[in-house]
Amino acid sequence: MKSRIGIFSLLIFVVLNAILLGGQYVYQYIANYGDNQRLDRINAQLTAERPQIDALENEVAMLRDQISKMDKRLVELDKEIVSTESRYPNGVPSNLYQEYKGKVEEFNALLNTFKQSRSESDVKYAEYTRRVDSYNVLVNEGKSLAQKLRTTYYFILKPR
Repeated sequence: MKSRIGIFSLLIFVVLNAILLGGQYVYQYIANYGDNQRLDRINAQLTAERPQIDALENEVAMLRDQISKMDKRLVELDKEIVSTESRYPNGVPSNLYQEYKGKVEEFNALLNTFKQSRSESDVKYAEYTRRVDSYNVLVNEGKSLAQKLRTTYYFILKPR
């Protein structure tokens, strides 16, 4: 009889603990439902935003590379033009004038393109930094929320 009471007590103990543990799990789920939903939304936003930021970063890098090449060419043309003008202070001889004029025209056209590209690059870079900053705010929010919920999520900041 004593053994049955011991088994019965153990069974009741196990069942009560299971109920309490299950109740605690349900309570935690309900209590943190909004936070869990927010964490899932943050993760989805970050997953969607990262490729767009990376593409914008590549676009800015390509523009800056083009700008650098244009700048080098402008410096070359400027040196050639100044050299020609310094050799012929009274005017470029007619047999060299077409070549000189072509360099001046190329310089002026390239300078306009250079300025437009710089402006476009500045606008794109401002957009890039704005998006990176927004992304990083979400990363930090996600980290805080995951820590609060004691959930394992890996969020990585995007450096500028």
